Amino acid sequence: MRMEALLLAFMLVVMASAVMAATPVEANVTSATDMGTYNATVTNPEQNVNAGHVYNITVDVESVTKYWAGIIGTVNETAVLGSGSNKLYSWTLSKGGYVFLVIGNDPTNVNWSGLDGGVSTSDFTTLGVWSADPGSDQDFEATYSSASNQCDSINTELGISPTNAPEYVELNSMDATPVTWTTCAYKDANNVVFGVNVASGTAFDGSSTVDFESVVPAKDDGTATTYYIYKV
Repeated sequence: MRMEALLLAFMLVVMASAVMAATPVEANVTSATDMGTYNATVTNPEQNVNAGHVYNITVDVESVTKYWAGIIGTVNETAVLGSGSNKLYSWTLSKGGYVFLVIGNDPTNVNWSGLDGGVSTSDFTTLGVWSADPGSDQDFEATYSSASNQCDSINTELGISPTNAPEYVELNSMDATPVTWTTCAYKDANNVVFGVNVASGTAFDGSSTVDFESVVPAKDDGTATTYYIYKV
């Protein structure tokens, strides 16, 4: 009886662990709007000088990055009862969880249970996203920092314990009490995975309410970069 009880307890622990680990599913992108690029405003491009005088001036220049893109958006999630493509009943679910943005050589077969941190600039040159290292001003390491506990909630959601700490970047909403969207970077043998928490807040431009904002690498040759979208 004692052995049976121990076996049952072990099975319950295994089952509980399996339940806790969630596997992201592919999501439908039902609408997408290109919000354009940053428009730098130049208000004073001139400087008058007089002979015999020395002028100490500050020159501010803004340019649009060619290495990074922003992805922001809303999340609508439903639970469905039905058969085939026919719905008998559906429920609107509360917003929460994480959106995952995947780029790589096999983005439809992510090894979710084997994700690790340690993402670096070289991963994006290897994938052909960047034709060369952008340099220390705009490379991956200049944008994402090594996490201490910022990515623990995603690790728990996926049921993983990365050998290398994930890298992360934080963006804040424009609310009086800001919402923080934390994007964590992971990789498997073929892909780089960016996971960001879902939470409603005012978008960076103050124009609307969104559920997530993220900054991800984009091709530096001007062609489109494809990310596969997942949700958990």
